[in-house]
Amino acid sequence: MNLKTETDVVIATDDWSQNMAITQFAKRILESKGYHVKILLTNHPLQELKYGKVDLVLSDWVPQNMYSKRGRFLTVLGDLYNDAIMGVVTPSYNRINSLSELDMGEDSISTIVYTPKFGYEFECSLNEIKKRYGVSFCIDKTNPLELKTIVKDKLEQNEDVYMVGCYPHPMIDKKVFKFIEDPYHAFATKYHLVKVCSSSWGDSHPNLKEFFKNYQFDTPHFDKLIELTNQNHWNIEVAVDQWCKLYHDEYALMLKEKDS
Repeated sequence: MNLKTETDVVIATDDWSQNMAITQFAKRILESKGYHVKILLTNHPLQELKYGKVDLVLSDWVPQNMYSKRGRFLTVLGDLYNDAIMGVVTPSYNRINSLSELDMGEDSISTIVYTPKFGYEFECSLNEIKKRYGVSFCIDKTNPLELKTIVKDKLEQNEDVYMVGCYPHPMIDKKVFKFIEDPYHAFATKYHLVKVCSSSWGDSHPNLKEFFKNYQFDTPHFDKLIELTNQNHWNIEVAVDQWCKLYHDEYALMLKEKDS
């Protein structure tokens, strides 16, 4: 028996700290206005949306062109964060600044390490890098924990390492890593950090739909939320509480916009 009411909202997120923080932040705002919010932690937020188990996904990395194929069941509410980026990252001390600067010699192989989560889409981009730049490299598919160990060892040895990465992401610190320029746009602008909702839910909740269209963070505020999340060792509720106290006026404005 479905006991869900008009004031119930179900939001799906994966376990990336920044996505959990954004979702927890939205939960705080909605609950302050009398909504009952449930957060569903899942590895496949869009699938949960497709099957009608959730209403919203507030931080999703799926390539923009995939949404047109799924428009029957979801509505794109716009970008969450304008400075979201995917591409190849390397430690800041590396002298290489562009993919076009990589050594194209046959004996030179740059290792790009990436996680299976984005396997297919990243593989398409890596193949495009090979095509556009003639770069020869090996691909090391590994899980997130192994990736952290590999990168940590490389940093401690002051060695160069190249990996496919994205920001915002808890592993990517802009002070430690830099994104390598991609003049031929192998990654292009295919990726957006977007907000999506169930089409049926959006139609039946026009006010909330409009609110989440405007639910967005600028770069300094988003960076601070990620920083607080990491400082508090992924204690998301504490990080969100600290952010709201630190940016009291901005938080009050978001609550006001919710009422309009």
